[in-house]
Parts: sequence; C-alpha cells; structure tokens
Amino acid sequence: MCKSVSDSSENENSFVLKETADGFFYTGLYIYGATSVCTSLEDLIIPLMRNDNEIIFKQAKDFLNNHLPSKLASKSGEFGKALIGVVGQTERPGKANQVIFADTQMIKKHKLDMNAEFMDILRFLTSFNTHKD
Repeated sequence: MCKSVSDSSENENSFVLKETADGFFYTGLYIYGATSVCTSLEDLIIPLMRNDNEIIFKQAKDFLNNHLPSKLASKSGEFGKALIGVVGQTERPGKANQVIFADTQMIKKHKLDMNAEFMDILRFLTSFNTHKD
C-alpha cells in the first residue's frame, strides 16, 4: 500500500499518512546501512533479486566485470546499480532502475518478509505517529 507523507498541522513532530487518489505516491528515501556490508539500497535489493535468479546474476556480473570501466567497477554502489540495470532489462527493457524496483518479479513478498534489513526499515517507517484524516 503506497501512501504519501506530509507534515501534520496538529503536531509539528508527527506525520500524517494519506493515500493518494489513485492509491500510489512515489517518494524518495535515503537508506544508510548500519554496517559496512550493507551500505546502499543496491546492497539490500541485489540479494533479494538474486535469490532464485543466480544464473542470470552471475552472467550479468561476468559481463560487467569484462565491460564496465574499472573506475566504476571498483565502487560497490555503482557496480550494484549497473548489475540491477543489466538484469532488470530482461524483464523491463529500456526502463530505469526505479521502474525495475517497482515492477520486478524477482522480488516476492515472502523474500521481503524473510529479510531482516527490510523488516527493520519497514518497522522504522511504521513507527511514526500516524493517523488518517
């Protein structure tokens, strides 16, 4: 369920979650990893997508290792973005990573439910004092 976040006029320290008319609202978040292992959104998403899709991820990683400039290949986040882009093109040709994240069939609800980092983020987002108008 997608919702929008806006400031509450009743209490400046709380948030109000409102569903948009069409049920969707896209917003951006910065997600910082708590450890040096999970430092970017890609570090969280790639294992979820790779699970049950190991062959295509290996092939895409090999392709990128052979063709991505070494300056970019050495940066974990940049390599991750490229990896998601290459793999995601098999499902959504010509689409940006944001669309791949939203539309991929490689991430199923059961994968999210079993992922501790995702569940931590979900708990954080649902911990805000919220109410409907």
